Amino acid sequence: MSKKTDGSSQRLRRNPTIKQAQFAIAYADPKGANGNGVTAARAAGYKGDPRQLAVQAHANLQTPTVQHMIAAMLDSKVEHALHRLSEAMDATKTRSMLSKDGSIVCTAPEPDHRTRLGAIEFF
Repeated sequence: MSKKTDGSSQRLRRNPTIKQAQFAIAYADPKGANGNGVTAARAAGYKGDPRQLAVQAHANLQTPTVQHMIAAMLDSKVEHALHRLSEAMDATKTRSMLSKDGSIVCTAPEPDHRTRLGAIEFF
């Protein structure tokens, strides 16, 4: 099977270009582009007006290598967020007190509602 010599041969590329990798990183960064293709293209170093950057972003998002990079980054972030949410929803607290004889007594674990509400507000 021979490789195509027109522009579609770029889609067969196994490794992303430096700009494609930078685009994927910026696209998946919640503090960066946060899913905005034009902003991610600009951050990756692509030049042009917003329409040209939108075309470049669309082209990058159609590339399987870039799609896999973005999916891998988002999967790890989602897994981490779900783990943190699970920990927060299971949050409990205990109280330590001194008994009359001077020993430390801890109360039974009770739900930490403030932490749980904060976790719900996170989403």
